[in-house]
Amino acid sequence: MNLKQLLSEMADRKASDLHLRAGIPPTLRVDGELIAIETDSLTPEQLDEFVKQILSEEQLKRYYAQHEMDLALSVSKMGRFRVNLYRQRGTPGMAIRAVNTIVP
Repeated sequence: MNLKQLLSEMADRKASDLHLRAGIPPTLRVDGELIAIETDSLTPEQLDEFVKQILSEEQLKRYYAQHEMDLALSVSKMGRFRVNLYRQRGTPGMAIRAVNTIVP
């Protein structure tokens, strides 16, 4: 799975969050419950590729220097997301939260 497919799955299931860590399958938070997506566990290389897909060269340098970053991500026809990138025990991780564009 690529990052866009994971974000699409997140939107389809109306998940508030998507958690990506090496060694475990992608996990969604739906109605407060964590639910693993039925797919293979993610590798550090896959997560590094996801990071490279959403960061500019300058942001990538800053991320590798600081080992963490917060940013906004907008995906056409899917919505807006807040993204927290981090490195834990030397491997990358991501926490992605859907941002509701309609104020309740």
